[in-house]
Amino acid sequence: MVAADIHTKKLILLTRNMKRSTSGVVVQSVRGVACRWEDTGYLVVGSRSGEVLDTNLKAVEGVKHVDGVVGEDVYFAKDIAMRRSREPGLFRHICDEEDVRTKTGEVVAVQDGKPVQSGGEVAIREGMQTLLYPSMKRVAMSNGHVLKKKDGSLIVAAPSGKVECVPDVYLSETNELVSKTSIPLTLIESPLGDLTPTVPSPTYPGVYQTLDQRTLLDINGYEVIDAPNKIVLTPVGPAVLGTDRRAALTTTGDILKATSGEVVSYRMVGKSCQVYIGDKKMKVDIKVNNRGRLEDDFVIIDEETVLVPERVLNGVQLYTSTRGELVTEHNEKIALTPAGTPLTTSEGKLILQSTLALHDGTPIGLVASGTPFIYEGFAVPLVDGSAVHKKQILIAAGRPVYGNRQHILVTDEGKVVPCDYNLMVEVKDHCTGLCVYYDQERVPKTRQGATIAQREDESLIVVDGMFVVRGKSGRTILEDGTDIVKNVTWSDGMPVTCVGNLQPTIRTRDAQPVLGPDGKEVIVINGDVYTANRRQLLELQVDHDDRITVLSKSMAYPSLYTDNEGRLCTKEGACALKDREPLVAADGTFIVQTPSGSYVRQDNRGKVIVKKGTTEPLQWADGTVATTSDMLLRAPDGRLVEGVKVSPNGRVVNYNGAEVEVLVQPDGTVVCVTPYGEYWKDAFGRLCTKLGEPIATHENGAPITASDGRLVLHSNNNNKAKYIMAGTGATVACTADGKVALWETGHAMICGSDNKTLLNPKGEPVHGVAINKEGKLNKGGEEVVVVPSDPPLVLKPSQGQYVDEAGVLRVRDGRRILLNNHGVPYYSRNQVVVTSGGCVTLEDGTPVAMRDSKCPLTWPDGSVVTSVPGMTIIKGELHHDATKRKGCISLKGTVLLQSQYPALWEREDGTLCLIDDRTVYTTKGGVPVKGQGGYLLKDCNRLEDGTPVARQYGEPLLWGDGVPAVVGLDRRTLLNASKVPVTGPDGRFVVVDEEGALKTAGGQDVIITTVNDKLVAMAHKRDLQGKICRAGGHALYTDQDGVTRLEKGEEVVLIDDHPVPHAGGFVIMVADRLSVSGDLRQTVVCNLQDVPVVWKDGTAVTSINGKVEGVPGVFTTPKGHPMDKYGNEVLLHLTKENEMVPLVRSVEHHELYTSLYDSSMLFVGDGQRVELNALGWPLRDHAGRVVTRCNLEGEVVFRSCDGTPVAK
Repeated sequence: MVAADIHTKKLILLTRNMKRSTSGVVVQSVRGVACRWEDTGYLVVGSRSGEVLDTNLKAVEGVKHVDGVVGEDVYFAKDIAMRRSREPGLFRHICDEEDVRTKTGEVVAVQDGKPVQSGGEVAIREGMQTLLYPSMKRVAMSNGHVLKKKDGSLIVAAPSGKVECVPDVYLSETNELVSKTSIPLTLIESPLGDLTPTVPSPTYPGVYQTLDQRTLLDINGYEVIDAPNKIVLTPVGPAVLGTDRRAALTTTGDILKATSGEVVSYRMVGKSCQVYIGDKKMKVDIKVNNRGRLEDDFVIIDEETVLVPERVLNGVQLYTSTRGELVTEHNEKIALTPAGTPLTTSEGKLILQSTLALHDGTPIGLVASGTPFIYEGFAVPLVDGSAVHKKQILIAAGRPVYGNRQHILVTDEGKVVPCDYNLMVEVKDHCTGLCVYYDQERVPKTRQGATIAQREDESLIVVDGMFVVRGKSGRTILEDGTDIVKNVTWSDGMPVTCVGNLQPTIRTRDAQPVLGPDGKEVIVINGDVYTANRRQLLELQVDHDDRITVLSKSMAYPSLYTDNEGRLCTKEGACALKDREPLVAADGTFIVQTPSGSYVRQDNRGKVIVKKGTTEPLQWADGTVATTSDMLLRAPDGRLVEGVKVSPNGRVVNYNGAEVEVLVQPDGTVVCVTPYGEYWKDAFGRLCTKLGEPIATHENGAPITASDGRLVLHSNNNNKAKYIMAGTGATVACTADGKVALWETGHAMICGSDNKTLLNPKGEPVHGVAINKEGKLNKGGEEVVVVPSDPPLVLKPSQGQYVDEAGVLRVRDGRRILLNNHGVPYYSRNQVVVTSGGCVTLEDGTPVAMRDSKCPLTWPDGSVVTSVPGMTIIKGELHHDATKRKGCISLKGTVLLQSQYPALWEREDGTLCLIDDRTVYTTKGGVPVKGQGGYLLKDCNRLEDGTPVARQYGEPLLWGDGVPAVVGLDRRTLLNASKVPVTGPDGRFVVVDEEGALKTAGGQDVIITTVNDKLVAMAHKRDLQGKICRAGGHALYTDQDGVTRLEKGEEVVLIDDHPVPHAGGFVIMVADRLSVSGDLRQTVVCNLQDVPVVWKDGTAVTSINGKVEGVPGVFTTPKGHPMDKYGNEVLLHLTKENEMVPLVRSVEHHELYTSLYDSSMLFVGDGQRVELNALGWPLRDHAGRVVTRCNLEGEVVFRSCDGTPVAK
C-alpha cells in the first residue's frame, strides 16, 4: 500500500512525488501515457500490489494494474473505472454495463436500456433532477421516465423551471410538469408537433382535457369527438380510443350508432371485417367498405339484430329484420294483409302487429276471430260514431263503412258486426260539423233527403252553414233554394251565390252589387249571368283578391272580351294594345299585359321580347310582336339572328350578357347593335353602321375612311371585293395580306367616279393604276404594288422583289435595296439590306454596320454585320483595317474580334466579353465558364441572367464538369449539378450569402469538396473548447455523416477520436485502402475490421510495394490486410517490447495460431501464448478451453482463453 502520510498532502503533491515513492505507482496506459481522473485532471495512482486507488485511498472496483499499466480502454472519473460504450462519447462502468457515464463521470440517464440523448447532448442524473449535459437544461420527467417529442428530442426547461417549447408550463423540483399553480400536467404532442398541456379527464379514463376545458384529446394528440363512446378523430377517420378499431360510418359519413346509442366499430382481420357494438362483437355480419362506410342504411338494434332497408311506404321507411320480418326502424313488426303486403288505413298509416293499433294507440276494427277488419283494402281505426242500439257505427274518413249493402257496427269489445236492418245513418261530418245522413247506397243527404254536392276529393260543400245540394232540375243550389253561379268560385274555392229569389243578383265579398257593361246589376238565370235586360250572356272572373270582373264578348274580335271598363281582354288578362289595336304574335296569339306591367302570350307559351331600355314589346316590320320559345332570336321568316340570345326577362343580349338593340329594317332585315359613340357595334363587338353593315377599322379600332370622309365597309359574301365604300358600293383596294390598302395619311385607296381609276388623297389619278373588282391594283393588265408615299411609287414584281418605274430595285414597302459593286443585294439572315431616309437596316429594321457611307461592313462569308440593342457601331477607317483580319466589330472605340465561343467576343488584350461589353470569367486555361443562366461574369460573381454563383477560396465554385455552382429560385439555396439542394453537416441546406460565401441555413461555415464523384459539404471539426482540430498542421473537417476529412475530402482514420499518426503524416482513406497523407505510396496495414495496426507509440504500421516495414516475411493485400508470401492470412500481435509478431493459422489446430517464425509455439487470436502439454498439444481445462500464460508481477499465471485463472 502507499504510505498513509503521502495521502495527507494535497493530491497535487501526491501525483508529483508518486514516481519517487517505493510503495505506490502512477498508473499509465499501454501507450505509456499517465492516466488521469477525467473530472479533476489529477493523476491516477495505484499500490504496488496491483490495486488502483481512488481519491479516498480505496481500491477502484473492477480494475488492476500490472507494473503500473492498465488496459488501453480504461478511463477514470468520479472514483470509478470506465470503458468506452458503443454509443459515441459515452462510457460504462467497468463492472456494471447498465451504469452509463460521461467522460467526466456524470451518471447518464438510461431509458429502455439506452442512454437518453437529444441534439448532441446527453441527459444526466443529478440528485432528483435530470439535466442535459453540458447545457445543464432541466429535462421533463413523468413517473421516472424522461419525456420526449415524437422526433426523439427531449422536452427541456430553463434553470428557472419554465419549459421552453410550451407557454405557462413549468418543472417541479422533481422535474415533473406542472402549471403555474403546481397542478400536475400531461404534455400531449399533436401529429403536427405542437405540444398541448392537459390534465386527465375526471370523467373519461384515457382521455385528457385542455386547460380551458374546451377540447378533449387522446394521448396521441387526436381530438376526442365523442367522449362517452371513446371516439377519437384520427387521420384515417374516427376510431375507438385505445383500440385498433375504427368507427363505422353511415352512407352519409356520420358515425354509426346502435339504437342503444353505442358506437358501431370494426377492424380488419386479413380480408374479413369484424364489427363491434361497444366492446361486444356482433353475431350478424354487416359489410363495411374500405372507407369504413356501410353499404346501405342499416339500423343496428343489438349484436344479433340488424334491420335492412326494404322500401318506403307513405313516407315511412320499412326494414327487414334478421328474422325476416317487416318492421319499423324501432324494430316494431308491421301487420300484414292476407296477401302479405303492409296493412294500412285509408290515410296510409301503418298498423303495428303487437297492438293491432296505430302508432298513437288508436285501435282498429276487428272481426270476430280477432283479426283486422279490412274495408276496401284498408284497416279501419275506431272513432266515435252514431249510436244504434248501444252499438257504434263504424266510421272511415268521416263516413259510415258498408258491408254487403249494410252498415257495419262496432261492439264494446271493438269487434265489427253487420247491421241486420235498413236505416238512414246520421253522421256528424268531421269537416263541417253538420249532421249528414247516409243511405245504404252510401250517398250523403240532408235531413230532407236532398243529395249533397261533393268536391273531387268527396268533401262536402257548405256555404253559410248550408249544404250545396243538387236540385230537382239537376242545378246546384243551396239547401234553402238560393241560386249559385255556374263554374265560378271565390279564391278560397267557395261558390259564388246569388241574392234574391225572383230576380237573383250577385254581390261582391264586401256586399257591393256587381254591374254589367250597361251599368246595371247583372242577374242570374239558372246559374248563368246576364245583363239586366236578359239579352247578353256574360262571364264572370274572380281574381286572387276576390275582385269580380264582368266580361262580355267583343263584337270586333270574337275571341276577345270587353271588361267592365271597356278594355279588350282575354280570360287570362287585359290585351296589350297599340293604337287601340291588340298586339298579336306572328302565329296570331294575342299578347296580354299583366297587372305588373309585363307582357306575356295569351297561351303562356314562350317569352315576349322587349325593346332595349323599355318594357314595350319588340315589333317586327309587319307589326307582330317578337316572341321566343327557345330563348333565341328569330326573324319573322324563321331565320336565326346570330350572336344574341334572349334573357329570362325578355331582353336581347349578346353572349357576354350585354343588352343590344334590335333594329328592324324596312325590308324586314333584323340587326342587333349597341350604340358606340357616333357608330354602332354588332352582336359580335364589331364596329358597324346603324344598318348593321360592318365597318373596316385600323389596328387601334378607329374606322377607316376615304379622304372625303366616307366609311369603308366589309363587303358581303356575294361580292368579290373584300372592301367597299359606304353608299356607293365601289371597290376599295386591299393589300396582299387582305387588309385595306392605305395612303400615308391613313385614308383608304379608292377609285374615282368610273369605279376603276385609283385616286390619291388629293383626288388625282395615280399613273394609270386601276382597282379591279377584287380590290387588286393593276396597270396595263399587270398586277402592281403602290407605295403610299407622296408622290406614290408604283412597283412591279421582279425576281422576288420589286422595281419602280425608274428601274430601281425595292422591297414591297418602297425602301430601296442596297446593292454591291456587282449589282447583287447585300444579305443577312435571309433578309436584304435596305436604305430609307439615310438609315441602313435589314428588312425588319435591324441596324447594319457601315464601313463607309455606301458599303456595309461584312463578315468573310459576305453577310453584313448587324447591331444588337446596347451596341454602338463606330464608323471610320478602323473598321476597314479590322476586317482584314478575322471577323470583328468596333464597340465603344475598341475592336472586338470574333472568338471561338458562341456569342463571345475577344478584346485585343485577350479577354472575352459579351456584346454589351461585360467581361466573362475564364479559368486558368482561358476557358469561359457557362451555366444554365448564361456565361459567368467576372467581378460580379453572377451569370448573365443574374443568378448568383457560390465562391470558395475567393474563386467561383465549379462542379466536376466545369458547370458553376448556382442557387435555387430563392436566390440562396445552393444546388448541385442535378439541381438538388446541398445539405450541410448540421443537416440543413447550404446557402450562399451576398458575398458568395457558403454557410448552412443555421449560419455554420462550410466548404464543398467531391468524394467519389459525390458532392460533400464539410465544416471544421472542433474540440470541446471550440478550437479547430488539426493533424500534422492540417485542419480537420466533418461531413453530414460525421466522417472526419481533410480539406480536399480525404477521409481521416481515427482511433479513440484521434488521427492515427505516422512519420510521413497520418492515416487517411484513399479509394478502398488506407494510406498516409503526404506519401500515398505507403499502404497502412489494417486488420480484417479495417482498423489500422499500430506500434506501441501509436504510429501506424505501413507497407511499401506490398512489403510490411519492420516485419520481415509479411506482405499486404491491395487493401492493406497482412499475409504471408503464400497469401495466407496473418495476424500481427504487438508485444510489450514493441515487437510485431506475425501469427498464421495453425494447420493442426484451426482455432489457434502459430508464429510465422517458430511453428512450435501456439497462440490465441489476441496474441496470448498457449501452454502446451508434454506431447506438444495445447493444454485445456475441464471445459475444453485452451490454457494461456501471462506474466503478472514476475510470476507465471495460467488462464483459460476467457481469462479465468486455472491451476496447471
